[in-house]
Parts: sequence; C-alpha cells; structure tokens
Amino acid sequence: AKGPPRVFSFVLFAIFLTLWIAFFLLGGGALLGNPALHQAGGWVGLLCGALAMYGSFAIVTNTTFGREVVPVGSR
Repeated sequence: AKGPPRVFSFVLFAIFLTLWIAFFLLGGGALLGNPALHQAGGWVGLLCGALAMYGSFAIVTNTTFGREVVPVGSR
C-alpha cells in the first residue's frame, strides 16, 4: 500500500504565506483606518483563495492518478 500523499509543497507554502500577508494587511488597514491597506489585503486574500482552489484540485487529481499530473512544486 502506498503512503499518504506528500502534503508539503510550494503551493501549500504559498497558500499560507498569502493568507498571513492578507490578514496582516487587513488588520493593518482596520487599525490604521487606511482603506488602501484594506483593499490590498482583499486582493491578496483573493489570490490566496485562488491558490487554495488550485492546490485542492492538484491534490485530488494527483491522488486519483497516483502521480503528479498537476504540478504543486514537490521535490
């Protein structure tokens, strides 16, 4: 039997990095009353969501086929 799929990848790192940046910008925009920071946080949040959808699609597809079909940046 095969082991679990390798979860850590560049995509997973990018998801959590953009999530952290989005929260930082959204919080900074709220604390400082700066709408530009708040808007930037929203855009980074959308990028994070797109990465998360790509990552989930890649994990399901790669697990289904038993090999890397959709690249996720694994070593």
